[in-house]
Amino acid sequence: MSGLPRDFRFETERLRVEAVPDVGHPSRLSFEVAGILSPEVTAFLPPNLQVPPVGIDGAAWLATATADATVLAARDEHGALIGLVLLHPGGSEIMFGYLLAQHAWGRGYGTELVRGLATALSTASACDRLVGGVDPANAASIRVLEKAGFVRRPGQGPGGSLFYACALNDG
Repeated sequence: MSGLPRDFRFETERLRVEAVPDVGHPSRLSFEVAGILSPEVTAFLPPNLQVPPVGIDGAAWLATATADATVLAARDEHGALIGLVLLHPGGSEIMFGYLLAQHAWGRGYGTELVRGLATALSTASACDRLVGGVDPANAASIRVLEKAGFVRRPGQGPGGSLFYACALNDG
């Protein structure tokens, strides 16, 4: 991703987050990804990243995700994969989306992850804003963004998406 080191990483109190290398074949990570993806977890993602109820191919999902985004893997204090972040650069902004394993829901990981991402990008990127798109029906993700200090932008995006932004680098 333009403007970020290839080995971009950061840590929070409970999470270790690092960039996923290009994945073109099955790997330990692809099996871990398959283990956290479900229709419920991916329900609010773009259609090309949603998964069927059975037969999830983690390597194929990662290949699709990494085709146009930098993907970060978030691990808990025990080293277990609990989520992924997708970063899309765009001029002075970085668009992002994230997902958390269902077993991690409701435990504060989302807010910790998003706050940590904003803090890390404020020192590692020259971009002015971090912008998250969210489906208006995804109340939990809206709460995460608001708790992390993001402010809703006016209007809507494709499919009625809402956008929340926070300033980086005093931009």
